[in-house]
Amino acid sequence: MNYYVDTCIYINFFKKEVAENGFSYWDIAKKFFDKINKDGDLIYYSGYLLKELSFILGDELFIKFIPLFLHDKAKLEKFRKY
Repeated sequence: MNYYVDTCIYINFFKKEVAENGFSYWDIAKKFFDKINKDGDLIYYSGYLLKELSFILGDELFIKFIPLFLHDKAKLEKFRKY
């Protein structure tokens, strides 16, 4: 199965967000990503999604997670130059 994951799910996961009532959004997101990884499914993403994550997360946190999206080391090195 293939997925296009909304930006808010990545944000829940990357920021380890928890609701005021203690509901762990990030844990649900982690379980979702773990299942995709275990099943060998694909996640599609767009440049727009990456721009939105960069804007919301800020450069420092975004750079920490960009390797999850760039599987080709040459592309990652090129990205880091900009």
